[in-house]
Amino acid sequence: PENTASGFEYGLVDHRPWLYYWVMARALVLNVFPIPDLFFVRVVNGLLGLATVTLGILWVRDWCTSSWARVLFAVLATNTLMFTGLAGSVSYDNGANLLAAASLLAFTRFRIRRSAEWLLALAALVLAGCLAKRTFLPLGFLLAVWLLFRERRQLGGLAEQGRAALREASAGTGALLAVVLLLGAFCLALYGGNVLQYGRLVPGFGQVV
Repeated sequence: PENTASGFEYGLVDHRPWLYYWVMARALVLNVFPIPDLFFVRVVNGLLGLATVTLGILWVRDWCTSSWARVLFAVLATNTLMFTGLAGSVSYDNGANLLAAASLLAFTRFRIRRSAEWLLALAALVLAGCLAKRTFLPLGFLLAVWLLFRERRQLGGLAEQGRAALREASAGTGALLAVVLLLGAFCLALYGGNVLQYGRLVPGFGQVV
């Protein structure tokens, strides 16, 4: 949809991350139940919150051996008022939180397993996060910088491993690469287009309207 006078009070419709809204629109197609659409997408958002906690627990298990610490993480996450409040509402924060948790898990799994699949998964999740909420950009930047810093001595070896993995790529690896390229193109179109047209990654309301 385009920016119109009837929606000005809600801010910009275009020139901003759109992935969460696109996913929710697809989810509404699944509402074959006799319940309002708003209630249905609130349930979907609750499931996003539950998935975020699950991914967070898996992430903690990768670097912490204490079972009590894992339990403590789950207790803290599910009793943080802002998190539970968002998870019970319809908010793009739920999509951003889910992708942030998945990105941290993929980052750690790549550091442990050193596989091209986890590196591609990390790239796809970070790009998707940037399409879900603009405040995901700093997290994506920090993950990229930290990864480059930690792997600076192995960049040549990683490049060769990547080329070898692509030569022997399975269907799953090829699909992951295609997803990364597609999401990268969407990010370039959104943020690159904003920079070219308005000189900013995310233009202000007054610049567009």
